[in-house]
Amino acid sequence: MNFKSMMASAAATLLLTASANALVIDLEGQESDGADFNIFTVNNTNTAAVTDITFDFVYEAGFENASWGSELIVEIGHLPTGQFAQIGTQDVSCADFGLICEFDLMWDDNGGIFTASGSISFMDPIADGSGDWQIVIADSFDDLGVDGRFLAGSFIEINQVQVPVPATLLLVGLGVAGMGFARRRA
Repeated sequence: MNFKSMMASAAATLLLTASANALVIDLEGQESDGADFNIFTVNNTNTAAVTDITFDFVYEAGFENASWGSELIVEIGHLPTGQFAQIGTQDVSCADFGLICEFDLMWDDNGGIFTASGSISFMDPIADGSGDWQIVIADSFDDLGVDGRFLAGSFIEINQVQVPVPATLLLVGLGVAGMGFARRRA
């Protein structure tokens, strides 16, 4: 094995040491209400870094009243760091709450079933994704009763990557250097 092959092997080993995980939060059955926000907390024990949040929404608006899909807003927050991300329709729900949403659903001012999927990357990655994550499901207008609900297939996924610590990188580097010296001696 030549030195270039050893270096390529070491680089591949480093890439494989970063493992991906995700905390998946099922939203099926969760409801939105303009008069009473739906707030719940999920505890994550994984200490890996958070790279992004992905989501897939199947949302029924106005099944009990005249609510619109554009009124929905969902906030995901990592309580230990105070980092939050909002998903909603910028011109309606986000504006009503005085927010600039990280993801604009662009849903219509109608009732019915709405779908969306996407991802949000944090400007400042969360180095340790463990701890409590708060989910707030709200409606920007009180239509007297439940305004909407998430249907089957709706979820939020908090994606995490276990990044190799510097000591691991040092050990791999020393191993490659040692293999190079051993190859020269032989």
